[in-house]
Amino acid sequence: MLRVSTSTLFRTGAQSIGARQSDLLLAQQRMSSGKRINVPSDDPLGAADASGVRTNLSQLSSFKSNQDHATYLLNLADSTIGDSFTALQDAQEKLVAAGNGAYGDAERASLATDLQGILGRLVGLANSGDGAGGYLFAGSHENTVPFSQSGNNVSFQW
Repeated sequence: MLRVSTSTLFRTGAQSIGARQSDLLLAQQRMSSGKRINVPSDDPLGAADASGVRTNLSQLSSFKSNQDHATYLLNLADSTIGDSFTALQDAQEKLVAAGNGAYGDAERASLATDLQGILGRLVGLANSGDGAGGYLFAGSHENTVPFSQSGNNVSFQW
């Protein structure tokens, strides 16, 4: 027959009370913080998963920022191309008007001046900034002015 002493019963009871108090403290910490894992030792696998989720969230935030910037650049390019289309329509109107036989040299010279202004406007649009100190249509050389104009000649700078 096995004898259980009174001190063993008290020690087991005290250990049980200590374990329940520890469990209560852990539950209170979880309740007050609103988190299931307060320290990695609470759940090592869960903590590792949470770390992976944090990394993924950081990447997604970066992707979203890049997407927003790309959308901004595309909208800016679309607007600039629309303005260029308008300038080309203006040039077409001037060229059609230049074919009018009733125009004299003064009117044609005025049209030529207007066409040079439209060319300058087109070059200005082609050299539009991207809002971050670069040029919208410069390709991989975004810090270099992409187009230069010399008289009526326009060249792309590589």
